[in-house]
Amino acid sequence: MNNFCRIQDSINHHLPYPEAIGKTSQVPLCDFFNKEKGICELIIIHHGDEIAEKFYESLNRSYVIRKIICIPYSSTDVVIDRLAKKFDVVVPKDLNSIQDIVVKSISSSDAPVIIVDIGAYTSNILDFLQSMSHVRGVVDITTHSYWTWYAKEIEKLPVISIARSKIKATENPVTGKNIINSTTFYLQENFQQKLNNKSVLLIGFGGIGQHVARYLQPIVRKLIVHDKDPVKYIEAGNIYNTTEDWSDVDIVFCITGKEFSITEKELIRFKSGVIFMSGSSKRVEFDFDSFARLATEYECTDAFFKYVINGKELFFANKGEPINFRHVFLPGYALEPAFAATIKCIQKLDNGYQTPGLVDMDINDEYEIAKVYLDIYR
Repeated sequence: MNNFCRIQDSINHHLPYPEAIGKTSQVPLCDFFNKEKGICELIIIHHGDEIAEKFYESLNRSYVIRKIICIPYSSTDVVIDRLAKKFDVVVPKDLNSIQDIVVKSISSSDAPVIIVDIGAYTSNILDFLQSMSHVRGVVDITTHSYWTWYAKEIEKLPVISIARSKIKATENPVTGKNIINSTTFYLQENFQQKLNNKSVLLIGFGGIGQHVARYLQPIVRKLIVHDKDPVKYIEAGNIYNTTEDWSDVDIVFCITGKEFSITEKELIRFKSGVIFMSGSSKRVEFDFDSFARLATEYECTDAFFKYVINGKELFFANKGEPINFRHVFLPGYALEPAFAATIKCIQKLDNGYQTPGLVDMDINDEYEIAKVYLDIYR
């Protein structure tokens, strides 16, 4: 588990966007929507940081939380210790074991249950979920997990997603700043290097990637933007340098949310010493199995994987896991809209929504959340 560095620990590192670092963990928006007692119990697969802790406490006002499964790379020891005093919480050493944990939890009781799944970790047990009549549905959260569910043949299970909602996208600017802040801290802490004198390649010009590009542009020596989607590549080229010459790139940000943005085919285009950063929600950007096969040398530390391939040293920061979860966390005001959206989807399933298949959250719920948010925060 990681130990996030709070803003007071980061002052000497001159973070470019200190306003994007969480200073409070209150969730008044969540509390507003958690007023009535629900029928279903919850199994939650999510982060284990301070703001998530407040989210769980707010949810617990309306729902029995049967199990919380916290993602190791976005959890802190202090928070997990506190959560364990109030909930049945586990931090799996192996993400693949999440499926078994969920199966056991669902099988332990016939009470109706809703799964909140931040990474489509339960998508591979779809047949089991559909066979259990007391599983009311799944609330999906991230873009990567949306497309994972999209590829499944869902016949009986309702899956409601907030991933493509406008209200979820409101966090993207702060997430973009957070990726840059954490990278700045990481480079100084582990390589004694500064981001502002680097040549940077950004792969992934989607919702978060566009904001990372926007906030990187004024602080780095050179920025190149790339997207494998030809339409997004054209869009990026209207604003940024989209050269295909990556030979002098020092830092690579990968924010596609898909497997894989970097394979052995791409590696030949980079110089020795390049550092790769993931800004996705899971370890999906890098084809590590191929890298292990090709490498003549390999090193694993708490801070990175290092492969030597064709005589080049290639570093993968945070062992390929999202860099923005390593050091700092987002302020509550930025994450609350997505939390509230999750609550509205839980309530929809709890109130008897039964239509099978993957659907987006209701746009009317988005606008209701936005109105209440503005009343609270403005």
